[in-house]
Amino acid sequence: MGSSLQEILSGGGEKKRSLFGIAVRTAPYLLLALLSSVFALGYETTYPYIFLLLFSLYIILSGINLFVGKRAIVLLLLGLQFMGEFLMVRYQEVPAVAHIVHLSFYLVFLSILDLRSALLFTVLQPFPHIHEILNGRSLETGLLLFAMVLTGGVVLFVIERLRRRIVGYQQSLSRLRKGADGLVDSGPELGRESMLSRYLSYMEEREKDLLDILIMAERSLAADSVSLVLLEEGRLRVSLSSGYEDLVLVDEGLVHQVFSAKTPLFMIAERQNELRVGYNREGLLSFMGVPVMDGETILGVLVADSLRYRAFDQKDLELLEMFSAEAAKVLRRQRMFARIEIEYRSLKILYRESARYGEILDIDEVSSRVVRSAEEISGARALLFLRQKRAYTVVPPSGRGRITRWKGSLLGRVIEAGEAVYRSDLSQDSLPALPEGLDIDGEILSVILIPMFHEEETVGVLTVFSPERDAFTSHLFELLKVLAAQASLSISNALLHEEIRMLALTDGLTGLYNHRHFQERLAEEFRKAERFSEPLSLILTDIDHFKKVNDTYGHPAGDAVLKGFSGIIRETVREIDIPARYGGEEFAIMALKADAGEARKIAERIRKRVEAHRFEADGVSIAVTVSLGIASYPRDASSREELIERADQALYKAKESGRNRTVLYSKMRGG
Repeated sequence: MGSSLQEILSGGGEKKRSLFGIAVRTAPYLLLALLSSVFALGYETTYPYIFLLLFSLYIILSGINLFVGKRAIVLLLLGLQFMGEFLMVRYQEVPAVAHIVHLSFYLVFLSILDLRSALLFTVLQPFPHIHEILNGRSLETGLLLFAMVLTGGVVLFVIERLRRRIVGYQQSLSRLRKGADGLVDSGPELGRESMLSRYLSYMEEREKDLLDILIMAERSLAADSVSLVLLEEGRLRVSLSSGYEDLVLVDEGLVHQVFSAKTPLFMIAERQNELRVGYNREGLLSFMGVPVMDGETILGVLVADSLRYRAFDQKDLELLEMFSAEAAKVLRRQRMFARIEIEYRSLKILYRESARYGEILDIDEVSSRVVRSAEEISGARALLFLRQKRAYTVVPPSGRGRITRWKGSLLGRVIEAGEAVYRSDLSQDSLPALPEGLDIDGEILSVILIPMFHEEETVGVLTVFSPERDAFTSHLFELLKVLAAQASLSISNALLHEEIRMLALTDGLTGLYNHRHFQERLAEEFRKAERFSEPLSLILTDIDHFKKVNDTYGHPAGDAVLKGFSGIIRETVREIDIPARYGGEEFAIMALKADAGEARKIAERIRKRVEAHRFEADGVSIAVTVSLGIASYPRDASSREELIERADQALYKAKESGRNRTVLYSKMRGG
C-alpha cells in the first residue's frame, strides 16, 4: 500500500515538473506576443512602464530557458531588438543608420547560431518591427526585412557549407589518426603527433604512386576517368580519381556489385543514365570495374568510365586488371614499409632500455626502470609484482603496496604456471586480471602478464593493462616478453648482488642482522627518533642456560636452537621492527615507534612462544626459556649508549630474578 502511494505521489511530482517545464518554455513566446501587441497599439509610448515590465519578465524567462534549450539565445537576441526599437520609437527617430546597424546585428548573430536557431531568429524578425509596419513605414520595413532574409540566406548557405567542410576535414583527420593507430602496434611510445606525421608522409607517397597508376590507366584505356574505391572503416570510399574531384559513392550500384562478387564487371548502356554505377556521375554509357585484391583479401575496386558508347572492350578489361594488380602492390608495399620502420623503431627503444639494465645492480632501481620501459613501449599503465618472501611487492606502490593473496586471479595463474598470458577482452573471462586491494581506476579489459625468473623460480610478474578492449597486439606481446626476459637477467644480477651484500650484513646461522650492522641501524634510527620526537625501544634477550644445552646435546643441537629461536623472533616482531643476533646466544630487537608498554607486549609474545615450543635436533626435543630486558627512549635513556646499557641492565635483572621473564628498566627504578 505504502509502495503504491509512493508511486502515485512520485508520478504526480513528475507530472507537475513536466507541466512546469512546459510553462517555462512557453511563457517567453506568450510575452513576445504581448510585447508585439504593445507595440502595435502604441502603448510603448503611452504606458512605457507596462512595456518595461513585460520586457523584464521576457528577459528573465528567456534567461531561465537557457538552462532548458540552446535556442533560448534567440529569445534573448530578439529581446535586445525590442529594446532597440523601443528606444527609437520613444525618441521618435528611426534613422537609416539604425536599420544598417540592425541588419549588421542580425547577420553577426546569424553567423554564430546553429541552423535551426538561425531559421527561428529569421522567422521572428517581423515582431520587433510591428510598430513600424502598422504606422506608415511598412514599405521601408518590408524592404529591410527582405534585405535581412536575402543576405541572411546567403550567409546561412555559406556558413552551412563551411560547417560541412569542417566536419569533413574532422572526419578525414579522424580516419588518418585511426589509420596511424592501426598501423603501429606500439604507437604511443613514439608520440601521437610524430606517429601521425609519419603516417601522413606514407599516405602522401602512396597517393602519388596510386595517382600515377590511375592517370596511366586513363590514358591507356582512353577513359574519361579511372577511380580507386577503397574499403575504409568498414565502408567503401572513393580514395582517388584521375578525372573527378568530388566523386562520392551514392547508392548500391555497380561498384558495390564488383566488391561483393570479387569479380570484374564490364557494362555498356544503350541510353544515358541507364547505368547505376553507384557514384555521382551522370550520363555514362561505358563502365568497367575490377576488384583490387591482396591475396584473398579484397581492398577495394578500380573503376573506369566514359560518356562514349562502347568505349571499352574485353581487352581493356584485362588491361584494367593489370593496373589493379599494380595498385594492390603499392598498397601492400607502403603498408609493409611503414610497419617495418615502426617495428624497427620499437625494437630500437627496446634495445636502448635493455642495454641499461646490465649497468644497474640495485633491485629497486631495476624494478622502477622495468615499469617505465613497459609503459613507454606499450603506452599503457604497468605494474611489477616482485616476490619478497611470502608476499609480492607492487612497483610502483599501489594500494597497500604489497599483496599476500593472489589466487583466483590471472596474476595467480601466471605465478603458479609460470607462463605469459594476454587477454584482449576480460569481460569474457571468468577471472579478474589482478587481486583486490590495488589502487586501479576503472575496469581492466585488456591485460598482459609476463612472469620473470631467477634460477627457474618466479621472482616477479610484469603486468601491462588498459581499460579498452583489444588495446594490445601480438607484436607488442612479443616485445614485452623480450623486455621481461632482459629485465629478468638484470633482476637476477641485482638479487645476487643483494645476497652478497646481505652476507656482509647478516649472521650466517640465523639470517638476522649481525652485531656491526645492528649498531649502524640503531644509531640511524636513534637520530630519527630524536629528530621526530618518536619513541624507540630496545629489547635484549638471552637463551637461559644455553651452555647447558651445548654441553648436554652438543653444538649442532645448540645451533638448531639458535636458528629456531631466530625464526620465532622473525615471525613474532612487527614488520617495522629490526631484529639482530647480538652475539652468542644473545639477540636484540629494535622496536621502532614503540614505547616501553608496546615493547613489553612484543617481548612477552616471544617469551611465551619460546616457552611453548620444542626445538628438534637429531631426533631430540629440546625445551628452553628466554629472558628479556627492555629500555626505551626518551623515558629511560637520552643517548644510544645509554639505551644499550639500560636494556642490558634490565636483561641482567631478569636473569637474576629467576629467568624466563621480561623486565622493564623503568620498573627497576620504580617508575
